[in-house]
Amino acid sequence: MNRLLPFEWIAAVRFLREGRLQTMFIILGITIGVAVIVFMSALLSGLQVNFLSRVLT
Repeated sequence: MNRLLPFEWIAAVRFLREGRLQTMFIILGITIGVAVIVFMSALLSGLQVNFLSRVLT
């Protein structure tokens, strides 16, 4: 490992390499969380457009 990296980076990379299953769960959780946020944002945007079109017509 390159000693020019800060200690935090070295510790993080070592932790991610050792706990592969836990790392996979973390990445999966982040992916699902981002997908839910994107989905909810699109859903609320669509509902807002639908609501405004119904109110203004």
